[in-house]
Amino acid sequence: MPGVGPSAVSADVPLLPGERLIAREKFLQASDEGLARRTRFLLDWRMPIASWASGLTELIEMKNCHLSREFRCTLSNQANPHTELAVVLLRPGARMVIRPSFLAAVLLGNNQELKVARRWQLWRWQSWVTLQFRFFEFHGPCRLVIAGSRGVRAEWLARREGQPPAARRTNQDATIGFTPNLEYRPARAETFWSYYRGMNPLFDDLFAGAGLFLCQQVASEGEAKAARRFWSSVWGGLLKVFGL
Repeated sequence: MPGVGPSAVSADVPLLPGERLIAREKFLQASDEGLARRTRFLLDWRMPIASWASGLTELIEMKNCHLSREFRCTLSNQANPHTELAVVLLRPGARMVIRPSFLAAVLLGNNQELKVARRWQLWRWQSWVTLQFRFFEFHGPCRLVIAGSRGVRAEWLARREGQPPAARRTNQDATIGFTPNLEYRPARAETFWSYYRGMNPLFDDLFAGAGLFLCQQVASEGEAKAARRFWSSVWGGLLKVFGL
């Protein structure tokens, strides 16, 4: 299972000899002198469109080329004080599905490359309900720095003998990622009118089984909320036409 560190406004990450840090430029606050630096135009050239759409372009890559010295870097979102960071440790063999838009940085070991598998789910009715057909599965060993609004919360689900599998739902806009061994499906949340007025998503994310999922403490503004605001503005315009 992945290891999840505490959530904080900044993350101080060590770079051991040979390790590399690939970070969004806006998250790099400070770093020790002596690291080899270069620009990395895309997080992964095997998925250029996904990297571009997630904002993972023109990244800063730093490597500890020293044979025996440890360097440190401090990451923080300097543009948004409400964003907090958490470090997720993926050990060898560990996997986690992460939405790339929440990724602030990646730390890789000596001579290791980032391994991301793209999982398509075209023949599940749940995918057509939520219009989410592709998932990005990150493989260890690596460390992922995750950014979330007002913090990143880790929810652990465990099996209990003689009891039905544990299940927990969360706001769909707040979901960051989950371990692949969890059963993931949408669950009807509020009434349609609440969704139509832009107050809540129509579906929650429901996780069941034994595993871990990550979510934001407060759901941040995203494309889903923008769509709900559009329909809310349409409804407001209709009311104005009739003088209501």
